[in-house]
Amino acid sequence: MSLIRSSLLVGLGAVASRVLGFVRDILFAQALGAGPVADAFLAAFRLPNLVRRIAAEGGLNPALIPALARLEPEERAKLAGDVITTFALGLLGLTALIEIGAGVIAFVLAPGLQGDDGTLALVALYTRLGFPTVIGVTLASLGAALLNMRGRYTATALAPLAVNLGLIGAIVILENANSLGVERKAIWLAVASSVSGFVQLVLVAVALFSPPPCGEGQGRGVSATLSKSGADTPTSNSSPQGGGGLGHSGGDVARFQKPRLSPALKSLLLAGLPALVASGAAQLFILVGTQIASFFPSGVSWLYYADRVVQLPVGLVAALGASVLLPEIALRHRGGDAKAIIAAQNRALEIALLLALPACAALAILAEPIAAVLFERGAFTPADTKGTALVLMGLSLGLPFATLGKVLSQTLFAQGSLRATLLATGLGIIVTIAAGLPLGAVFGMAGIAVGISLGCLAHAAALALLLKRVGLWAIDRPALAKLSRIAASTLIMSLGLAAALTFAPHANAATLTALCLGGLALYGASVFLTGAVTRAEMALFTKKP
Repeated sequence: MSLIRSSLLVGLGAVASRVLGFVRDILFAQALGAGPVADAFLAAFRLPNLVRRIAAEGGLNPALIPALARLEPEERAKLAGDVITTFALGLLGLTALIEIGAGVIAFVLAPGLQGDDGTLALVALYTRLGFPTVIGVTLASLGAALLNMRGRYTATALAPLAVNLGLIGAIVILENANSLGVERKAIWLAVASSVSGFVQLVLVAVALFSPPPCGEGQGRGVSATLSKSGADTPTSNSSPQGGGGLGHSGGDVARFQKPRLSPALKSLLLAGLPALVASGAAQLFILVGTQIASFFPSGVSWLYYADRVVQLPVGLVAALGASVLLPEIALRHRGGDAKAIIAAQNRALEIALLLALPACAALAILAEPIAAVLFERGAFTPADTKGTALVLMGLSLGLPFATLGKVLSQTLFAQGSLRATLLATGLGIIVTIAAGLPLGAVFGMAGIAVGISLGCLAHAAALALLLKRVGLWAIDRPALAKLSRIAASTLIMSLGLAAALTFAPHANAATLTALCLGGLALYGASVFLTGAVTRAEMALFTKKP
C-alpha cells in the first residue's frame, strides 16, 4: 500500500472517529448540559480520554516502532510479547491505584470544584468507573503499532471507533429512560466508556492474530520495507518459528512468555513514558487549562466542548503522523539521509497547514454558529453557547501550531530524541500556566483558551529549534512558496465566510451546513487557482503503488 493511500485510509479512520466524537459530544451536551454534574463528569472523563486520544493517535509508536524495527523477527516477537504482558500488568496496578486514590485525583483534575457541594465527590466516582478503559485502549494501541509495522492499517483505523459508538449507544438508551436523573446518567456513561475500551482491545487482538487480508500488508510495513533495503531479515514470507507464538504468513506477531527485563525491554519502557507525554503535548496543555478553568462556573464544560471541535483537524494530522509518517521517517533516518528527512518533513508540514490554516480561520469566524448548532439543545443553554464560542475562538488560534508540533515531533521521535520532545512539552506546559492564569483573570475563559494556544506556539517553536540544532530543520523554497499560496487561499476563504455570515446572522443547521460547504468550495477553488495544490499532486491519491 503506497504512502498516500495508507495516509488516506488512516485519515478517513481519524475523520470517522472525530465525526462520531462530535455526535457523542452533541449528545453529552444534550443529556448533561454544562452545569455542575457536566463539569464533574467531563473533568473525570478528561483523564481516560487523554490516554485514549494519545493511544489512538499512536502515542506509543515513537518508542515501540524504532525499537522493534532494529530486531530480527524472532527477537521482535519475543520483545513484543514481553511489552504487551508488562504493560498489561502495569496498567492493572495503575488502575488499582486510581481506584484507591480517586479522591486525590479528582482534586488534581479540577481543584476549583472543591467548594461545590458534592461536585468533587462526583468527579471521584466517575473517575473510578471510567478509568478502566485505559487498560483496553492502551493495549489496543500496542497491538495497532504491530499492525502498522506490517503495513496493515485497516483495523488500526477502524477499531478506535468502538469507544465512540459504545458511548453513543449508551446515551441513546439513557435518553429514553426518563426516570433517570443527570447524575445517574453520568454514572452509566462512565461504565459504558470502560466497556467500550475493552471492545476496542478485542477488535485489535482479532486482527493482530489473524492472517492478513489479500492485498493488505504486502510489503509496505516497516519490516518489509527494511527487508527490501537489506537492512533487516525478510518477514513477509517467513514461516512461524518456535512454539508459543501466534503466527501467520508474516511470522510471529508476539510470543508470550514470562516477561524478562532484557536490555531492549528496559530501554523501551524507559522511553515509553516520555513518548506518551510528548505525543500528548497538546492534550496536556488542555489538561492544565482544565485545572485553571475549574475555578470558573461551567468552565470545564465550555473548554471540553470547544476542544472537541478543534481536535478534528489536529487528530487527523496526529493519526497520519504517528501511523504513516513516523515509520517512513524512521526508515530514512536509519539510512542517514538528512536531506530526505527534511524533504519528507517539509512535505508533511505542507499537508498539515493545508488543513490547519483554513480550519483555524473557519472555526474563529463561525465559532458561535458552530457552538449553537452542535450543542444548544436540552440542558445546554444560550449562555453556554456564548461561553463555548469564546473558548473556541481562543483555541482556534493555536490550531496551526498544534498541528506543526505533531509533525515536527515525528522527526525527533524517529531519531530517538524523546528527551528533547519531553523538554519541548514541558516548556509548553509552563507557558500555558504562565499565560493562562493572568489572561484568565482578565478575560475569563477566553483568556485561558488563548493561554493554551500560546503553549502550543511555544511547543512548536521549541521543536523547530531542537531540530535546527541537529541539522534537521530547514524550510526550502518550494515549501515557502506552497505555504504562501495556502495562506492566500485561506485569506480568500475567510473573506468569503465573513461576508456570507453577515447575511445569515441567525444560526441553524441548514445555514451552518451551507456556510461550511460554501467555505470548503471556495477554499478548494482557491488552492487550485493559487497553485497551493496541483493536479499532479491530486493524482497521487489515485496512483497505484
